Amino acid sequence: MILYLDTSALVKLYVPEAGGDFAASEAGAARIVATAIVTYAEARSAFASMHRNRRLDTAALTGVRRALDDGWPGLSVVAITHEVVRNAGSLAERYGLRGYDAVQLACYDWLRRSATEPCRFLTFDERLAQAAERLR
Repeated sequence: MILYLDTSALVKLYVPEAGGDFAASEAGAARIVATAIVTYAEARSAFASMHRNRRLDTAALTGVRRALDDGWPGLSVVAITHEVVRNAGSLAERYGLRGYDAVQLACYDWLRRSATEPCRFLTFDERLAQAAERLR
């Protein structure tokens, strides 16, 4: 099984918070863990925001950045192509998604249509999860 992680799910692999154990269990059970290339920048942004809001101290920020850098090569990274962006625009309109959420969903949609095995989408954003369910 291929597990696609959006940013909300990927961040939970690195920062202790609600849902982190579930995300880790799902990722551990998957044969392949995939995400969009933009997830790296979004995760770094989330970590920096947590640091600014004092949820992560400087040492913890350094640690999660290092852990992300160490783990990133083990992910199957989906490129954001012209086709994906066009689909993201359609998905944003259809499901009322924000731009990067639509890009995440479009990357997953591309992956599930291209894959030769079942794919699952993991997010902790309710609207995005509902949109992913409707793709089926």
